[in-house]
Amino acid sequence: MKVLLALDGTDCSKKALDSVAARSWGPREQFLILSVIEPFPEDCDKKSSDEGEEYVEHMQLCCKELTEKAMQKLKERHPEAIVESQVLEGAVVEQIIQCADTWSADMIVVGSMGHRDCRRFMHGSIAEAVLKQSPCSVEIIKEKRGQ
Repeated sequence: MKVLLALDGTDCSKKALDSVAARSWGPREQFLILSVIEPFPEDCDKKSSDEGEEYVEHMQLCCKELTEKAMQKLKERHPEAIVESQVLEGAVVEQIIQCADTWSADMIVVGSMGHRDCRRFMHGSIAEAVLKQSPCSVEIIKEKRGQ
């Protein structure tokens, strides 16, 4: 099975990683850990394009560290599995869907807050959009209420 695990560094995505790592998988399962850097907001009052470049550089380092730690965790728990990582730039949902399609994923795993907050109102639910647009099965790991 080819499992694409989309991470963004939130507690929700950490729970998704923990859930995938804790399971019993076959000896030759394949995992692709994906993190997506969203574009620097165009409507921000940025003083120069340097700020946009600094943002991307900072996010690349953060996402690389995030995916490398996740790879290490999966490799420790499942030493025979094939584990890769990728950091992409662009619209999060589009990048997840395109990566799943290109890589021929059998399943996408994402985390979700499990409630509607102001961020969902402003940006919509990434997990919900992935579920609706995915070329394969999607598993959404929700945070339990009160956590």
